[in-house]
Amino acid sequence: MKKNENLMKIVNGRTKTEKKKVVNNLAIDIADRCQAEINQAYKSHTGDVQIMQRKLTYATDAIIQCYQGCHALCRKKSFVCKGGKTNNWLLKSNFLGESFTLLRGKNTNEILSDCLKFRFSLAALKKTIIIANTQKVEGFNRSIRRSLPKTSTFCKNFTGRAHAAAYAVNNGEGDAISNLCNAVGCIIPKGGIVSKALQKNQELDQMRKANMKKIEFKRRKCQKKRKLFKLYEEASEKAEYEKGKLLKSLQIKDYSDHTYSKKKKVNHNR
Repeated sequence: MKKNENLMKIVNGRTKTEKKKVVNNLAIDIADRCQAEINQAYKSHTGDVQIMQRKLTYATDAIIQCYQGCHALCRKKSFVCKGGKTNNWLLKSNFLGESFTLLRGKNTNEILSDCLKFRFSLAALKKTIIIANTQKVEGFNRSIRRSLPKTSTFCKNFTGRAHAAAYAVNNGEGDAISNLCNAVGCIIPKGGIVSKALQKNQELDQMRKANMKKIEFKRRKCQKKRKLFKLYEEASEKAEYEKGKLLKSLQIKDYSDHTYSKKKKVNHNR
């Protein structure tokens, strides 16, 4: 969306630089909005792609009107915007201001509709229905690299180590080790030091995952994200470039720096 030049026609801004900045923020915010709508639609309709695509088509009209300052359709058709004056998507946005609005008109509706079709189309939903975002993929890759480092080949048990890493990610480290040991006949005695350590690791892992799903955790994460983005904008607006900054500073000498200017003048006419 950042490369879509048509968005420059529907955003407010005095100069081309200001409009480009607004377009970048709008593109990031629309991406977050689309992903949030898909996540809620997935939960509401248990992953049925056909129903999700039909409901998200209705949500498209609500999103278009929402960015133009009208939240009437959001109450009925949007999954994430409540549509209230004090409770809507724009007020909670990390990238757009509270008073943000696009230029109203038929041209705005057509441009935003074309942008949203890329994300809400049936083909796009089928590819992203698992909701495997970058963080989940990177987290799984780190688990794989821990069990299969690049410094070793593991020719004999490469497949087993990969499956064990995936099993630990899905079930937790403590339960995964216990179940794998029981499967090969090496039963870990209950009540021992090893069993207690594995149980403690499992409880800490479940506590961490449950904490990340809490509303308070998500609220603090959202506030931190908004604060960091605001600091980034303030830092990017400062013009810190100075011409010849790496060159040696030239000191212009004044006559007062020389010794002859400090000597008292002698009057020879006396």
